[in-house]
Amino acid sequence: MLALCFTLAFAGATLAPGSVSVTNDGGGLKIKWSTSGESNTLGDQFEVRRNGISIGYVPAKGSPSDYVYLDQDVFKTSATTTTYTYQIFLDGAQFTPAVSITYTSTSSVKRTWGSLKAMFR
Repeated sequence: MLALCFTLAFAGATLAPGSVSVTNDGGGLKIKWSTSGESNTLGDQFEVRRNGISIGYVPAKGSPSDYVYLDQDVFKTSATTTTYTYQIFLDGAQFTPAVSITYTSTSSVKRTWGSLKAMFR
């Protein structure tokens, strides 16, 4: 069996192989990635894109690090099942391969109740 292994490197940061994931944590979709090396990235920001649209930024830490971004806006959709594709960019260039997740939203009553409960935590 032939196994292929690769790493992506750009702007002084190297993506750890197999480190990009998207999971549903109940409060949103959690995008996680890791770098196996970083140099000259202090002051830079990782840009998170959902379906090609920028949704947020995470500051680079400047050393091999784990990163997390929580996308809470997926709960604002009225669609019951949606597929989201996430990519991380660094200095305007694609840093991670695209990762997708199919998300099934809960009813608006459950979303409202969950929002109310969160206000009192």
